Formats: sequence, structure tokens, C-alpha cells
Amino acid sequence: MATRNDFKVFQKEATKMLRGLPKMIGKMALVEASDNFRKQGHENDSGAFVPWAPRKTNKPEHGRTRNDGQRDRRYRVPKGRAILVQSGRLRRSLRIVSSTASSITIGTDVPYAEPLQEGNQHLPARPFLTAGKSFREKVLRKTAADITKLLNR
Repeated sequence: MATRNDFKVFQKEATKMLRGLPKMIGKMALVEASDNFRKQGHENDSGAFVPWAPRKTNKPEHGRTRNDGQRDRRYRVPKGRAILVQSGRLRRSLRIVSSTASSITIGTDVPYAEPLQEGNQHLPARPFLTAGKSFREKVLRKTAADITKLLNR
């Protein structure tokens, strides 16, 4: 038979688990974003993979030009380079910005992240921070496993 002390221990462990839940989900979301960069697309709400729009290439040799009209090799886009990756700054900048007992905010300080995520009149949207069907299922499985582990103690 469970005692009052057992319930207090359970309550303490359950509270600890629930407080850590947003941070755990945030870490899982950062892994999902990293996977989106690796896969070059995202999963939508129905579970279908949506590849990012390809780069625009009007000319065979594209890139920025210097003031003297010559091509600047620093900005030349290699043919095999991943979409949304020039230096890797955006991918490395993703982090948990804030966390409370009931919510988590993931973001970046890179100024060009929002137009890339949402798109604008010049750029197609290439969402890298997403919560597709499989991500939501992973979160539910992990949460259920943690609750089951807590109940079996």
C-alpha cells in the first residue's frame, strides 16, 4: 500500500519531469531543424516531405561582381552547395532563446533568418524551424515514455 510519503516523492518527481518538458522539447526541435538543413527541406503537418525551392540560377556563372565588373570568387555559388548554407552561420545560430515552465522559444539572432523562414517578394519560403507530423509523434512518444517510467517507479 502506498504511503503519504510515497505520494510526496512521486509528486516531486512528476513536478521535476514536467518542468523539464519544455526544455526537452526545445532540444528535440533544434535537432529537427538541423535535420531540415541536412535533408534540404521540411516535413509538413500531414507527414509529407517538402523540399526547399532550388536556388535561382539565371546565368551559368553566377555570383556577385566587384566594382571593376569582374566576378568576385568569394561569393560564387558552388554547384553542389546546400541550399541555405553559405557559411553555416544560420544553422549554428539556432538555440533556445527563452524557457518557462510551460513554454519554450527557439530562435536565432541572424537578421536574414526571418525572410528565409517565411519568404518575401524576392525569396521563396524555405522553412527550417518546423514541427511536422513525425516531430510531434516523437515528442508524444518521448513524453509518454517519461510518464510511464515515472509511474513504474
